[in-house]
Amino acid sequence: MFEAFELLAAATPAAEAGGGNPLTEIFKTFHITKWNFIAQCVAFLIVFAQVVNDVLDVEVDRLQGRSRPLVRDAIGLSAARTLAVVAGAAGLTAALALGWRLFAVAVVVLVASWAYSSRLKDSVVLGNVTVALLASAPIV
Repeated sequence: MFEAFELLAAATPAAEAGGGNPLTEIFKTFHITKWNFIAQCVAFLIVFAQVVNDVLDVEVDRLQGRSRPLVRDAIGLSAARTLAVVAGAAGLTAALALGWRLFAVAVVVLVASWAYSSRLKDSVVLGNVTVALLASAPIV
């Protein structure tokens, strides 16, 4: 079982009384595995990166006539920012459930994806290196 859930489960009354671990039973019942959390973490961090990039590029996309949801006003900037925050928090939460090391990697990915979208994409070398590192992050 995962670190965060072990701590939570140990604090439940059933665990303290010597009974079974209710979280373990829930995981077994719903077939929740470590891979579910890894997939969720990666997916949410990708959503964060894409939405942040679109929010920061909305004016450039308008000038270039791109037909993206923010440019067409299919979604507002406020809603997009909220989605980015929620996706980032969900990705970090899923990573934390897998342990502090993966959480640290997820924080680095989150910061790097924001840095790329806000500053590094205009730098040929740093932008490409950042994209390469972000693309390989799920392998880590």
